[in-house]
Amino acid sequence: MQSSDTTSELCDRAERAPLCDEHAPNERASTDGPQHDGNGTALDSSSDENASTRSHIPSRVDAVVAGAVGAIVTGVCSIGAFDLLHAWQHSPLDRLGWLALLVWASPLIHFAARQDPRLRLDGSRTLIFLTALILGLLGSFASVNVAQHLAVAIALTGWVGLRGATIMWLVSSLAWMPAFGWGLSKLAPTEWILLGRVLLSGLGATMLLGVGPAGASTKWTLPLPPARTLASVAAFLAAIAVVGSLCWQLLPLSGAEDRLMALPIEGRAGERAFASQGVSLRPPESLSLGSALAIRRLYTFEDDQRVMATVIDATHNRHAVHDPLYCFTGSGWTMVNDRNVALPSGQARHVSFEKHGRRAELLFWFSDGAERHASIPRYWWQTMLRRLTCGRSGDEPVLVMLQSYDQRPVDWRTILDKDSPFLAL
Repeated sequence: MQSSDTTSELCDRAERAPLCDEHAPNERASTDGPQHDGNGTALDSSSDENASTRSHIPSRVDAVVAGAVGAIVTGVCSIGAFDLLHAWQHSPLDRLGWLALLVWASPLIHFAARQDPRLRLDGSRTLIFLTALILGLLGSFASVNVAQHLAVAIALTGWVGLRGATIMWLVSSLAWMPAFGWGLSKLAPTEWILLGRVLLSGLGATMLLGVGPAGASTKWTLPLPPARTLASVAAFLAAIAVVGSLCWQLLPLSGAEDRLMALPIEGRAGERAFASQGVSLRPPESLSLGSALAIRRLYTFEDDQRVMATVIDATHNRHAVHDPLYCFTGSGWTMVNDRNVALPSGQARHVSFEKHGRRAELLFWFSDGAERHASIPRYWWQTMLRRLTCGRSGDEPVLVMLQSYDQRPVDWRTILDKDSPFLAL
């Protein structure tokens, strides 16, 4: 019986074998169509879906490379924005800017403590880090603080990626930058600046905390170079940023020392004689000026008018010069009058202030020896262009500030006549 059963089973198998051979050519011929498993179930859609899902999950190499690039770029950009510490310490309207930064960056601290998947890194984040590095590099070469501050914000944004909410979070980073205080001081009382910083940074942080973990909606759709290629580019740019910034500072850039030295100490302005005496800068002012050249002299005219003159050449420290009004309003002075005053080859700006019953007057302008103006953005543009062209775009503009002394009224028309010592600049 056992031999009969075995023979029958072999026959059955032999009969089924040709059927399998018969279908084999059809299966091989349909390799371009849907594949099936043993039960006839299509495999193409599920395998494609799994492959697509895997393609959007960063590999371990991508994550490690992006993390290393992010750490290096964030560090380099932070070093470039080191002036923030000085602004937060000495600038009256920026002293609590660090608080806005702490509020703004609190989601990153929260995500890191919880090992949140929103900090998952991939090649797309590396592109954000590279953008931050390039912006920081340009800001360093052109001596533009706000560009270096934005580079820090973009580098930190690289850790969470770019989406709708994170873009708004990036925009809210302006809250901890000095540029925010300067801009808001033109629109609102200075007492509102700190409140505006905290509200804006808090709004951005709240929006970022409300974003769910990265998923299908945050897939990067642009083709990306290999992770190691991006890392090589980042390393190259980081080296340029560090070495280039150091070398750039060593390039010779002609300043306005000769014009400052030509400022008359005594003489006659029209029919009136004048004399002056040097006045020392205060320690905080000297610290803020750094390598910039500054002269301060108290001028006394024959009719007993007295004017404090301060002239700053920021060739070797562009950040030493900023909006003069920012210092006054930050120190509690209220602006009560603002007008333009005509000068030979340009104009100046005259501003009156009040504080606790005291009055002060300020007349200021920028001069490159040929033209005079009182525009802060124009000054920034001139100095940036000079640094990018190594001084070939023109002479360095200096800041000239004339202040009333001992609350005595000043006849600015006679102070600025054609023989005025201040027009020698």
